[in-house]
Amino acid sequence: EKMKLVGCFAVLACVGVAQAGEFGYTAYGASLSVDDPDGTTSSTSYLAPFNGFYADSLKRDIRYQVEAFADSVILDAGINQIGQKVQYQGVGLSLQHRFRLTPDIKPWLGVGVDYIDLRYRDRHSVDTGGYLTYRFPDRSESGMNLVLNAANYWAFSRSWDIGLVAKLGQPVASDSTFLKIGISALYR
Repeated sequence: EKMKLVGCFAVLACVGVAQAGEFGYTAYGASLSVDDPDGTTSSTSYLAPFNGFYADSLKRDIRYQVEAFADSVILDAGINQIGQKVQYQGVGLSLQHRFRLTPDIKPWLGVGVDYIDLRYRDRHSVDTGGYLTYRFPDRSESGMNLVLNAANYWAFSRSWDIGLVAKLGQPVASDSTFLKIGISALYR
């Protein structure tokens, strides 16, 4: 599965070199919640370091961004909560508009979609003592999330910018909601 991510990053890098756009890397602090069909789950916060992107202008202050991402997260089992390991990978496409508020504050705000391949493994419930009470079958899905995103970058060097990024992924045809806030390095 990590090989698919490497393939996505390779495609993004090739597109970036061929098109002379901008490409970069983002490390997110993230939150995941799952709407499991067999019961409730806990949400969890985690570090999501596997995110690469390519962005290119369509015209002044309007650009598109392609993102590739993957990660693995564990949701703890609890009383009346299904524990499970969630593995995901996907690609996203967003259309973004830059708002020039001040010379240093020029955020990109965007909307788009993520296509996500999700696997839910080791699904189980426990009793009050933490002992296994029931195992649920593994499941997987591919789905779409509506994405809202925002980013602001500041020049770090002649070729690199550093930025703050936020992303909210709401399910359209999946069972998982993502909220991510991170630090991004952009090569232009």
